[in-house]
Amino acid sequence: MLTLQALIIIVALQTEVNMNEEVKMTIDVEDNKLGQLRNLILDMTKNEKAIEDLKSALAALQENQRLLSEVSIPEKMNELGLKEFVTNNGDKVSTRSFYTAYLPTKKSCEKSKELAMRRAAGITWLENNNAGTLIKNTLTIPFDRSDYSKSLGLKEELEGKGYLVSMDETVNARSLQSHINALKESGQNVNDELFKVYYKTETIIKKGKNDE
Repeated sequence: MLTLQALIIIVALQTEVNMNEEVKMTIDVEDNKLGQLRNLILDMTKNEKAIEDLKSALAALQENQRLLSEVSIPEKMNELGLKEFVTNNGDKVSTRSFYTAYLPTKKSCEKSKELAMRRAAGITWLENNNAGTLIKNTLTIPFDRSDYSKSLGLKEELEGKGYLVSMDETVNARSLQSHINALKESGQNVNDELFKVYYKTETIIKKGKNDE
Protein backbone atom coordinates (compact mmCIF):
# COMPACT_ATOMS: atom_id res chain seq x y z
CA MET A 1 0.00 0.00 0.00
CA LEU A 2 1.26 3.43 -0.96
CA THR A 3 2.28 5.90 1.75
CA LEU A 4 -0.43 8.54 2.02
CA GLN A 5 -0.19 12.16 3.09
CA ALA A 6 -3.13 14.04 4.49
CA LEU A 7 -3.94 17.24 2.61
CA ILE A 8 -6.31 19.63 4.35
CA ILE A 9 -8.57 21.64 2.09
CA ILE A 10 -10.84 24.28 3.51
CA VAL A 11 -14.14 24.25 1.75
CA ALA A 12 -16.58 27.06 2.33
CA LEU A 13 -20.06 25.70 2.65
CA GLN A 14 -23.08 27.90 2.57
CA THR A 15 -25.79 26.72 4.89
CA GLU A 16 -29.11 28.09 6.06
CA VAL A 17 -27.70 28.47 9.59
CA ASN A 18 -24.40 30.26 8.82
CA MET A 19 -23.47 31.44 5.33
CA ASN A 20 -19.77 31.86 6.38
CA GLU A 21 -19.30 28.52 8.07
CA GLU A 22 -16.12 26.69 7.03
CA VAL A 23 -15.84 22.95 7.10
CA LYS A 24 -12.52 21.13 6.90
CA MET A 25 -12.29 18.19 4.57
CA THR A 26 -9.39 15.74 4.52
CA ILE A 27 -8.33 14.34 1.18
CA ASP A 28 -5.70 11.66 0.90
CA VAL A 29 -3.02 12.37 -1.68
CA GLU A 30 -0.50 9.81 -2.92
CA ASP A 31 2.83 10.17 -1.14
CA ASN A 32 4.37 13.68 -1.28
CA LYS A 33 4.29 14.10 -5.06
CA LEU A 34 2.32 17.35 -4.94
CA GLY A 35 4.88 18.73 -2.51
CA GLN A 36 7.65 17.74 -4.90
CA LEU A 37 5.87 19.45 -7.78
CA ARG A 38 5.45 22.59 -5.69
CA ASN A 39 9.17 22.60 -4.89
CA LEU A 40 10.10 22.16 -8.56
CA ILE A 41 7.91 25.11 -9.55
CA LEU A 42 9.41 27.15 -6.72
CA ASP A 43 12.92 26.31 -7.92
CA MET A 44 12.03 27.41 -11.44
CA THR A 45 10.60 30.68 -10.18
CA LYS A 46 13.73 31.34 -8.12
CA ASN A 47 15.92 30.57 -11.13
CA GLU A 48 14.00 33.02 -13.31
CA LYS A 49 14.50 35.74 -10.71
CA ALA A 50 18.21 34.89 -10.38
CA ILE A 51 18.67 35.00 -14.16
CA GLU A 52 17.06 38.44 -14.38
CA ASP A 53 19.24 39.68 -11.51
CA LEU A 54 22.36 38.35 -13.24
CA LYS A 55 21.37 40.01 -16.51
CA SER A 56 20.91 43.34 -14.72
CA ALA A 57 24.22 42.92 -12.90
CA LEU A 58 25.99 42.03 -16.16
CA ALA A 59 24.53 45.06 -17.94
CA ALA A 60 25.70 47.33 -15.11
CA LEU A 61 29.16 45.72 -15.13
CA GLN A 62 29.46 46.12 -18.91
CA GLU A 63 28.51 49.81 -18.69
CA ASN A 64 31.06 50.35 -15.94
CA GLN A 65 33.69 48.59 -18.07
CA ARG A 66 32.82 50.82 -21.03
CA LEU A 67 33.24 53.97 -18.92
CA LEU A 68 36.60 52.75 -17.63
CA SER A 69 37.82 51.91 -21.14
CA GLU A 70 36.44 54.93 -23.00
CA VAL A 71 36.48 57.68 -20.38
CA SER A 72 38.20 57.21 -17.02
CA ILE A 73 41.49 55.56 -18.06
CA PRO A 74 42.03 57.64 -21.26
CA GLU A 75 41.33 60.87 -19.35
CA LYS A 76 43.74 59.94 -16.55
CA MET A 77 46.48 58.90 -18.97
CA ASN A 78 46.00 62.14 -20.91
CA GLU A 79 46.16 64.08 -17.65
CA LEU A 80 49.48 62.39 -16.82
CA GLY A 81 50.77 62.83 -20.36
CA LEU A 82 51.16 59.08 -20.88
CA LYS A 83 50.76 57.23 -24.17
CA GLU A 84 51.56 53.88 -22.62
CA PHE A 85 51.71 52.54 -19.09
CA VAL A 86 53.15 49.25 -17.82
CA THR A 87 51.63 47.76 -14.68
CA ASN A 88 53.48 45.79 -12.00
CA ASN A 89 52.19 42.62 -13.67
CA GLY A 90 53.82 43.63 -16.93
CA ASP A 91 50.53 44.54 -18.63
CA LYS A 92 50.97 47.24 -21.29
CA VAL A 93 48.14 49.77 -21.25
CA SER A 94 47.55 52.17 -24.13
CA THR A 95 44.63 53.91 -25.81
CA ARG A 96 43.48 54.36 -29.37
CA SER A 97 40.95 56.71 -30.92
CA PHE A 98 38.83 56.10 -34.00
CA TYR A 99 35.49 56.90 -35.57
CA THR A 100 32.58 54.50 -35.30
CA ALA A 101 29.73 54.49 -37.80
CA TYR A 102 26.88 52.18 -38.66
CA LEU A 103 23.71 51.74 -40.64
CA PRO A 104 20.54 50.17 -39.20
CA THR A 105 20.24 46.45 -39.84
CA LYS A 106 17.54 45.15 -42.14
CA LYS A 107 15.90 43.41 -39.17
CA SER A 108 15.68 46.64 -37.17
CA CYS A 109 14.29 48.43 -40.23
CA GLU A 110 11.34 46.02 -40.28
CA LYS A 111 10.23 47.49 -36.95
CA SER A 112 10.91 51.16 -37.65
CA LYS A 113 10.07 53.23 -40.73
CA GLU A 114 12.51 55.90 -39.56
CA LEU A 115 15.39 53.41 -39.42
CA ALA A 116 14.44 52.02 -42.84
CA MET A 117 14.57 55.53 -44.31
CA ARG A 118 17.97 56.18 -42.72
CA ARG A 119 19.33 52.90 -44.05
CA ALA A 120 18.13 53.70 -47.58
CA ALA A 121 19.53 57.24 -47.36
CA GLY A 122 22.87 55.87 -46.13
CA ILE A 123 23.15 53.44 -49.03
CA THR A 124 22.30 56.24 -51.47
CA TRP A 125 24.95 58.47 -49.85
CA LEU A 126 27.59 55.77 -50.31
CA GLU A 127 26.61 55.33 -53.95
CA ASN A 128 26.82 59.08 -54.58
CA ASN A 129 30.15 59.47 -52.78
CA ASN A 130 32.32 56.93 -54.59
CA ALA A 131 31.76 54.18 -52.03
CA GLY A 132 29.41 51.94 -53.99
CA THR A 133 31.84 49.04 -53.65
CA LEU A 134 30.89 48.83 -49.98
CA ILE A 135 27.35 47.87 -50.97
CA LYS A 136 26.82 44.18 -51.59
CA ASN A 137 23.74 42.92 -53.41
CA THR A 138 22.46 39.59 -52.19
CA LEU A 139 20.01 37.80 -54.45
CA THR A 140 17.98 35.09 -52.73
CA ILE A 141 15.96 32.49 -54.61
CA PRO A 142 14.00 29.86 -52.67
CA PHE A 143 14.61 26.50 -54.36
CA ASP A 144 14.57 23.00 -52.98
CA ARG A 145 18.34 23.20 -53.41
CA SER A 146 20.30 26.40 -53.00
CA ASP A 147 21.42 28.29 -56.08
CA TYR A 148 23.46 31.48 -56.47
CA SER A 149 22.70 34.29 -58.89
CA LYS A 150 25.32 36.41 -60.56
CA SER A 151 23.47 39.46 -61.81
CA LEU A 152 20.37 41.60 -61.61
CA GLY A 153 19.53 40.51 -65.14
CA LEU A 154 19.11 36.97 -63.89
CA LYS A 155 16.75 38.25 -61.20
CA GLU A 156 14.51 39.90 -63.82
CA GLU A 157 14.69 36.83 -66.01
CA LEU A 158 13.66 34.55 -63.17
CA GLU A 159 10.83 36.86 -62.11
CA GLY A 160 9.60 36.75 -65.70
CA LYS A 161 9.51 32.99 -65.42
CA GLY A 162 7.44 33.11 -62.25
CA TYR A 163 10.13 32.53 -59.62
CA LEU A 164 9.93 34.36 -56.29
CA VAL A 165 13.14 36.38 -55.95
CA SER A 166 14.18 38.76 -53.16
CA MET A 167 16.91 41.37 -53.47
CA ASP A 168 18.79 42.77 -50.48
CA GLU A 169 21.49 45.42 -50.29
CA THR A 170 23.96 45.04 -47.44
CA VAL A 171 26.92 47.02 -46.16
CA ASN A 172 29.57 45.28 -44.09
CA ALA A 173 29.85 47.04 -40.71
CA ARG A 174 33.65 46.79 -40.50
CA SER A 175 34.13 47.97 -44.08
CA LEU A 176 31.84 50.94 -43.47
CA GLN A 177 33.65 51.93 -40.28
CA SER A 178 37.03 51.64 -42.01
CA HIS A 179 35.79 53.79 -44.90
CA ILE A 180 34.36 56.47 -42.59
CA ASN A 181 37.62 56.53 -40.62
CA ALA A 182 39.59 57.06 -43.82
CA LEU A 183 37.29 59.90 -44.90
CA LYS A 184 37.41 61.64 -41.52
CA GLU A 185 41.16 61.33 -41.17
CA SER A 186 41.67 62.83 -44.63
CA GLY A 187 39.39 65.75 -43.77
CA GLN A 188 36.58 64.86 -46.19
CA ASN A 189 32.94 65.58 -45.46
CA VAL A 190 30.79 62.84 -43.96
CA ASN A 191 27.13 62.88 -43.02
CA ASP A 192 27.75 62.20 -39.33
CA GLU A 193 24.07 62.10 -38.39
CA LEU A 194 23.20 59.66 -41.15
CA PHE A 195 25.85 57.16 -40.09
CA LYS A 196 25.76 58.05 -36.37
CA VAL A 197 29.47 58.83 -36.49
CA TYR A 198 31.08 58.91 -33.08
CA TYR A 199 34.72 59.60 -32.22
CA LYS A 200 35.60 56.89 -29.76
CA THR A 201 38.61 56.32 -27.55
CA GLU A 202 39.18 52.97 -25.91
CA THR A 203 41.75 51.42 -23.63
CA ILE A 204 43.87 48.48 -24.81
CA ILE A 205 45.52 46.16 -22.30
CA LYS A 206 48.12 43.70 -23.53
CA LYS A 207 48.69 41.07 -20.89
CA GLY A 208 52.23 40.70 -19.60
CA LYS A 209 54.09 37.43 -19.07
CA ASN A 210 53.34 37.57 -15.35
CA ASP A 211 49.63 37.05 -16.13
CA GLU A 212 50.18 33.90 -18.15
